[in-house]
Amino acid sequence: IVSKQDDCESQDETQAEYNSWRPPEGPEFTPHCRWAPRTALDPQTFKFPSGAEVQLETVPPGLLPRIPVYFICTGCGKVFWEGTHYDRVLSQFQE
Repeated sequence: IVSKQDDCESQDETQAEYNSWRPPEGPEFTPHCRWAPRTALDPQTFKFPSGAEVQLETVPPGLLPRIPVYFICTGCGKVFWEGTHYDRVLSQFQE
């Protein structure tokens, strides 16, 4: 059993590690952005406690081995990743 405090510390370490290899001009994860704990996803069903199932079928198969990090909404299961669409959206907010 992991306490909430330990969970938060581990998440902060994960965020720092992720931010360490991101380009400096890109966005960073901040303390209010949290990773879902590993225990939040049922590995047998690919569902979160909310009942949302990971929408893995929306990720093109050729993309899976090329993208190192994916983001999943724990509320609906939608899968996100950084790529050209992400870059276009980011540039709209920077203008």
